[in-house]
Amino acid sequence: RGRDLREAQEQMEPTIRVIQECLGDLIFSRGEQTLEQVLAAQLQATGVSLAICDFGLHGAVASQLAQAAGNSGVLKGSLALPNAAGSTGAQGEDDSLHQAEEVRSQFSADYGLVIGPLQPVESRATYLVTLVGPGRCAQQEFTHAGHGSLRLNRSIKQVLNFLRLQLREIRSEEHTS
Repeated sequence: RGRDLREAQEQMEPTIRVIQECLGDLIFSRGEQTLEQVLAAQLQATGVSLAICDFGLHGAVASQLAQAAGNSGVLKGSLALPNAAGSTGAQGEDDSLHQAEEVRSQFSADYGLVIGPLQPVESRATYLVTLVGPGRCAQQEFTHAGHGSLRLNRSIKQVLNFLRLQLREIRSEEHTS
């Protein structure tokens, strides 16, 4: 409570700092920004462009990022391919690295991102996300699980957050160089 908005916000600051210290990297913004809006702004601020090859999430990551980025040019292109592990899609870490380089080159982007394919494991699936660019090669495996109505959105957020954290590292490395 406060006499005005400024005073109320000042009184909230100590609590906000504690929350930020506890949650760390899980916090991507303050206010009403979505994760994809934050990522699009990061890409624009760093001047980084991205190309995506998606074998498992039906092009949903590129679609959400494109909506957030508008005509900024940060998303150079994307491919949404069937989740066909073993046929034409990336399978292992080396295949995924090669595919990320291919999509990066195909669309003349700074970074190439490969998602999937989904690999069924019992009642869920796993998928590998690979990012390749100048001086950067990062991979992380995620679980595609949960209630069917939430599963795709959860996986989209995992990939977007992976990119957000990678971009933060890239920016940090550039400032220390």
